[in-house]
Amino acid sequence: MSCGSCAAKISQALSELVGVVHAAVEKKTDSAVVDYVEGKTSVAELCAVISDLGFGAMVGDDQLSEFELSDTSGRLKAGSSMHEPSREAELDVAAPVKEHILYIGGMTCEKCLEWISKAVRRVSGVQDVSISLSNKCAKIRGRMDIGRVKANIIETGYSVYTDENDVPDYPAAPKDSLIPPHSSHSLERRNSVSLSVSGMTCASCSSKIQRNLSQISGVLEASVNLLGEKATILTDGSVDANTLVQSVSGMGFIAKALSQDSGRKISLFVQGMVCASCPPRIELALSQMSGIQSVSADLNLERVVVVYDAPLGPRGIIAKLVDLGYDAELWDKEEEDSTSRYSKSDEIKERFRQFMTSMIFTLPIFLLMMVFMYIPGLKSKLMTEVIFSYDGPGIKLPAAWLVSFLLATPVQFWVGARFYTGAYRALRNGSANMDVLIAMGTSAAYFYSVYVVIDRIFNPSMSGHQFFETSAMLISFVMMGKWLEALTKGKTSEAIQKLMELQPDTAIILEFDVDGKISREVEISMRLLQSGDLVKVLPGTRVPCDGEVVMGDTSVDEAMVTGESMPKGKGPGDKVIGGTVNQTGLLHVRAEGVGEASMLSGIIRLVEDAQTSKAPIQAYADYISARFVPGVVFVSACTLVIWYALAASGSIPGDWTKKEGSDFLFAFMFAISVLVIACPCALGLAVP
Repeated sequence: MSCGSCAAKISQALSELVGVVHAAVEKKTDSAVVDYVEGKTSVAELCAVISDLGFGAMVGDDQLSEFELSDTSGRLKAGSSMHEPSREAELDVAAPVKEHILYIGGMTCEKCLEWISKAVRRVSGVQDVSISLSNKCAKIRGRMDIGRVKANIIETGYSVYTDENDVPDYPAAPKDSLIPPHSSHSLERRNSVSLSVSGMTCASCSSKIQRNLSQISGVLEASVNLLGEKATILTDGSVDANTLVQSVSGMGFIAKALSQDSGRKISLFVQGMVCASCPPRIELALSQMSGIQSVSADLNLERVVVVYDAPLGPRGIIAKLVDLGYDAELWDKEEEDSTSRYSKSDEIKERFRQFMTSMIFTLPIFLLMMVFMYIPGLKSKLMTEVIFSYDGPGIKLPAAWLVSFLLATPVQFWVGARFYTGAYRALRNGSANMDVLIAMGTSAAYFYSVYVVIDRIFNPSMSGHQFFETSAMLISFVMMGKWLEALTKGKTSEAIQKLMELQPDTAIILEFDVDGKISREVEISMRLLQSGDLVKVLPGTRVPCDGEVVMGDTSVDEAMVTGESMPKGKGPGDKVIGGTVNQTGLLHVRAEGVGEASMLSGIIRLVEDAQTSKAPIQAYADYISARFVPGVVFVSACTLVIWYALAASGSIPGDWTKKEGSDFLFAFMFAISVLVIACPCALGLAVP
């Protein structure tokens, strides 16, 4: 036993055993004194009940007592060595035997029958239990308190009904159960929802998400962290995480809910869920615990997510699941996700791979069209026409054009596919980002070049100019910017990642016997640490949590907080900070600030908030960037119209349009130039 709740749980289990009149469990002495009816139960059965709860039990001779049953009164009389039982503890064996029929919701398999039967038999006075899975009912016979039977069934995670017609076909929360379902008080206050958002490339992306989230009904405040790829939304409780995820996904980004809570959250890997009734059973049983805000159980993932208030600890939640008949442990993937969110190594590698792939194709085009074409003697050879023929005159194309087409195509549609995808998502949601501009500029240059090539095939006398090198070089240039951007974001995110690494993974908690001596030391995960635990801190290790020194003298390096590695003396009564280094002595620390309540977690949140907030100049840049792409497209369209009108009206010399062959193509060249020149501006706006 580690706390008063352990003693209370054992006392309740013993008191519900048939034949037990009174049970007193004492944590300080690690003992239990039980008054029981001889013949109704046995010492072995008492020990078995305690063992089923996960505790060890031994019997002392001085704790064994016998009771005699009075034939006249039907009440128990204690021997001279024991106290007279109180009226509340007396067992009225003269009460008539009754049979009750209860209808139970949520039963779907044989395992359910086993759990319900076990819960019913824990009630004193139960003589026989018969449960039908097909009829969803239980026949209970004996001298018992039927209200206590109902309560036990509900605490096990099932619903109890008095009418057969009220039983739902699928496991559901109870309608008229003895114990009401978990109150939805958490929905009446402000909730904080955290989302993981990937696909943001610049400040305009985060601003767009923040602006759209703020417009959702029920959202009080929204902030988006570009570097941490995280969105934090404060709601009035009427908006769930799925609605927010769908909203962000609809904008063209990949979103995933991290948490939705106003308390602490723990994810558990739970083994033993065998059917569809297990998740609602777990949710109902846990929601009845004091301090539980919300419970979500997933049968396929074997995962249970619990949001709870500070006084309740994760070990108590795990103990409840074990008591229900499941094996529970921490969900390790949650810890991996919290740290990997700030690691940009995968993104950096992917961006570098895309950049190098683009350069493999672009560099030959650059040398071919921008260098070799200006070397005397090489241009004529590069412009030598390649003939493709089959029983006819065939098709003639300059060699340089053919090579440029073959090299530029994979760059445009393989490496540049991400720009088309991003542009489609943006336009689908009624906005235009940098992906739209890059996709339009490179596509215009590429497809105009394709048109020139096709025109040359059918009109060999045409002397137009193709721009395959322009689209390929532009995409390569932007991909280089994306790679440099990922490097920059990775360096900035290292600050938070290094702060998170300051917290140790495990902690050693101490348990004491009645004499105040250490009975055992247990090493547990930091996520299982609870406020009030007594923690052992070895010399040279980091303090696992905020707390007060109970025993020991040492010097602590608090450079994590102060910036100076000056040892500071600590003794009984002094406060220590989680993440600081214990240098010389052994400490026993009473845990106070654990998990999100620690100073280290507060510093991490402060850094995240600092990255999320924007300076006035950043807000102005976001304002400009949101209107930049539509502005460029508008200027490009105006350029096309103006030059076409000038060419068509004869306001410019005819020799100017002769090379392109038409007034429209002449004007179109100017429009393409505006789009292409504006594309590199995306790099400037993408700098974090």
